[in-house]
Amino acid sequence: MAIFNRQEPRLDRNETIYIEVHTAYPASPDNTRLVICNTLDLSANGIRALIDEKLPVNAIYQLCVELHETTERLYLVAQVKWIADAEEGQGFFVGLAFFESDDTDIERWKTYIAAELDKG
Repeated sequence: MAIFNRQEPRLDRNETIYIEVHTAYPASPDNTRLVICNTLDLSANGIRALIDEKLPVNAIYQLCVELHETTERLYLVAQVKWIADAEEGQGFFVGLAFFESDDTDIERWKTYIAAELDKG
């Protein structure tokens, strides 16, 4: 398994993520699909999740995090930093690092994480 680089506080949370994945046929009208997975933990700058399919390291995706507590949806851009087989062949662990990007909810995400960490 990958070594998880813990440089900032994390929250153990199970939130739903929708990752926008493109197929190999860009001219196709159906070249986009969603991969749905769940988070294992959250930080201000990334997510660790359990996913059913392997994603390429360094790939960049648009994603939506649905916060169960508030039903709020936050739209972000993230890069796959690492991927590792989960125990007993039950998918893959993936580390996603967020980009500071215009037209995303990155500031709202960081505010949410800070507020949740303050709750203790």
